[in-house]
Amino acid sequence: MLADWLNEVEQKVQSDEGTFLNDLSEKRATLEKFRALQRDINSHSEMVDRVKNRLADDPSLSDEDYQGSFNKYQTLKDLVAKNVAVSTSIYYQFDACMSCFICQHAQ
Repeated sequence: MLADWLNEVEQKVQSDEGTFLNDLSEKRATLEKFRALQRDINSHSEMVDRVKNRLADDPSLSDEDYQGSFNKYQTLKDLVAKNVAVSTSIYYQFDACMSCFICQHAQ
């Protein structure tokens, strides 16, 4: 279940990486998509912690089977957080540039 969800999130993240966005609405939509992914990832942290605790409590279970999923979860969490920060910066910088451009041409 965790592995399937991680693969789904990974596909969503990869579908928007490196996409060239021309206007403010596209930048805003990408930012909102990454924020939604970040909320989704954060909502699954409790499940990941429960699995980790279960593995720690039961020595008969091998954490090797889950380590790849835990690593992927952390990698996606970090990547999406970075994408949110970058997308936020790009959005607000572009918005500021457009505002300056409009103000200069309105005079």
